Amino acid sequence: MPEPALKQMLQMECLGHKSSVLEVFTDKLRGRLYVCEGAIVHAESGSLRGEVALYNLLALRGGEFNLLPFTEPSARTIESPWESLLMEAARLGDEGRQSSEPEGPQPGPTQPPPRTEPALPPPGQVRIEEVVLCSGAGEVLHEWESKSLELRLRLLEQVEQQAMQLSGLAPVGRFDRLEIVTAEGRIVCQVQADRRLFVRSAGSPAQAS
Repeated sequence: MPEPALKQMLQMECLGHKSSVLEVFTDKLRGRLYVCEGAIVHAESGSLRGEVALYNLLALRGGEFNLLPFTEPSARTIESPWESLLMEAARLGDEGRQSSEPEGPQPGPTQPPPRTEPALPPPGQVRIEEVVLCSGAGEVLHEWESKSLELRLRLLEQVEQQAMQLSGLAPVGRFDRLEIVTAEGRIVCQVQADRRLFVRSAGSPAQAS
């Protein structure tokens, strides 16, 4: 699991006002993050509960996570807004990286290690590959691993135009989400009055039975 992947998925669930459970696991640790209607309401990691458990899970490097249907946790231990929680997690992560950096120059390898393509996650697991978040006016607020930013912005603009046209064809409310599913993963485009979101992921979330 790339370090930002869990944060990106958590952010996507919160931005979409979703309800879900993110199950995180490594060889030595299992934990869960509970999101209810876009709010992080509980986290558990080993014997830890609440915000401490949340920060512990977001600091993991390695492992995998599953996206599961929402179930009510044993207790709701988190009340802070998700934006402040993720900002605090990022601050703690920066402090941890700075404290672990060795002092002085370190000898590096004479040649970079060969780059290998990551394998697709098993069914029921999701890995975020790319994220673009814009304001309602199209201004880029955040992007991660986007190699074709202009194309992504153009796609979001076209989705918004199509959404306006579709909304006028039938009295079903505003259409604001496009999801494309492929054998490799899925692409989600979400357009709302104050934001536009593009997410590309590999794998597929577990389906409720």
